Amino acid sequence: MKYFKFVFIPVLLGINFELCESRGINGGMGCAACTVTTGIVMHLSEVNNDTILATATKICRSLPEFAVERCLKTVTDLEPFITSAEAHKLFTPDIICYALHFCHVDEGEQYCNLFPKPRFIGFHQAVQVLRFEIAKMGGYRNVKSFDACTLPLLSELCTALYDWFENMEPAIDEDGDLFSTFNVARGTFWRGQDCNDTVADIHPGRLPLKSDTEFDSNCNGIYGVRSNDKVPWEKVLCEGIEGRGLITIGDSVGAHFHMPESWFDASLFSLDVVKNVSSQLFNEFDWPEMSFSTGFMNTTDPLIIKGKTDSIYLCLRERNLCNHRDYQNLARNGYSSFDHLNTSHKIARSMVDKPVLLLFELLGNDVCNNMPDTLNNMTTVDEFRFNILSFLKKLDKRLPPRSHVVLFGLVDGSRIYTDMAERYHPIGRLHSDVKYKDVYEWFLCMQIGPCNGWMNPDAEIRAATTKRAKELSEVLKVISNKEKFNNFAVHYVDGLVEEVFKTWELRGRQPWQLYEAVDSFHPNQIAQPLITEALWNRMLKYFPEALGSVNPNNKEIRRIFKNQGGH
Repeated sequence: MKYFKFVFIPVLLGINFELCESRGINGGMGCAACTVTTGIVMHLSEVNNDTILATATKICRSLPEFAVERCLKTVTDLEPFITSAEAHKLFTPDIICYALHFCHVDEGEQYCNLFPKPRFIGFHQAVQVLRFEIAKMGGYRNVKSFDACTLPLLSELCTALYDWFENMEPAIDEDGDLFSTFNVARGTFWRGQDCNDTVADIHPGRLPLKSDTEFDSNCNGIYGVRSNDKVPWEKVLCEGIEGRGLITIGDSVGAHFHMPESWFDASLFSLDVVKNVSSQLFNEFDWPEMSFSTGFMNTTDPLIIKGKTDSIYLCLRERNLCNHRDYQNLARNGYSSFDHLNTSHKIARSMVDKPVLLLFELLGNDVCNNMPDTLNNMTTVDEFRFNILSFLKKLDKRLPPRSHVVLFGLVDGSRIYTDMAERYHPIGRLHSDVKYKDVYEWFLCMQIGPCNGWMNPDAEIRAATTKRAKELSEVLKVISNKEKFNNFAVHYVDGLVEEVFKTWELRGRQPWQLYEAVDSFHPNQIAQPLITEALWNRMLKYFPEALGSVNPNNKEIRRIFKNQGGH
């Protein structure tokens, strides 16, 4: 397992490079990564009163074992440039990345800059001067050609990782039942922990096998027989009380996308905050174990993620402890209604398993994109209706009878710009030189942002984006009212995020406190349990039948089975 963890970074670098090139212009995400990383290293050297070379070397040595050598080689190649007096006169992160060809100017495009431009020389001229200096030093041996997947022992692992990422299935799943005992890479942070990963018939959510008299087949920690009459505990404590599994299908809000601000703010940075970066990479920078839907784990390091955890899964579990471990999170960053057309077959559920509560949340990606002509690249009303109905029809063949599906209306993200634009981004706090509006402009120029419609200085474009979001929400509302399915009832909720903001501000708090600091687009760990509270109260009020029964035996379950094996 140690070997498996250490290869995360080089393998991910190897298999994701083409993806970095494919999004955006002028070098895309590869250019962006260079710009941000260079800025962070410069800030760290300043805060710690150290040289840039020494700072970069320390960061390299803190990486997982297999990444250290490649990182140090890159720093060594760049050493003459990093220590160049001429370079330091013009050394802005944007210019250095253009000079090194990580960034370039595509035909018909212009230079893009995140950090302020140099005061005494033009941007293009600065790039040319630095390229001349690099050439005098013998040039820079580009490391982009490196492919970790060609290394011995890694080719098969790369294939497995590609399958894991594409299919949203656990990377380690010995019996193929889509449940795992390993936490990251779509493992137990995403789906309930398997209690026997060698037998496919044993997994969370199933009906108990032979009443679980001898072993725990549904992994809820309840098995064996009562000593005085030999009646199975499953019959005594769970039978006749309708349970509920929880499934979330959605986007980065459901997956709970989060990047620690301590990675970007030099005053908060230390080597400790990146010591587990491989796990965070392998979780796709998502934290489903702390999300509003499937969260179950409390935060432990406020410099990494800060706030309490509450979730719909925990509410269902508290309502009926027989629901223990019965959760699946199939949300994916960037997914829209088009992407989820074929997600139903990734659900680990059969028609004879317990009913489920399925949360279908697509809060923005059907109106959010990174295209210059953002309005004409949004999902149309007709496309959206077709996609949702197609998905629900497929879902009707997968979910057990008496299940419930909750459709979430899209959010109104028009307030993002007004709430955040004039605040300083973590990467700009040291010198008070990069505000969120500067990040948004950089996103627009590079065509890499998550939502050109709402993260936009043009109020008319923001309003048009909200208009389309409301039109798509109306489609969901009509479907919930008119369409009928064999195996599940459909419900509709909207305005949850808006309700959370309103409640927060009525408490005298500031709206910026609910946004992810790095992207200013997603609800953070403070907001997540507030979404849980709003959604749970809404469901209790309008369709409590979707939540299953309250188990009167919960106290006895706790007495006998304690924490039921944990998570």
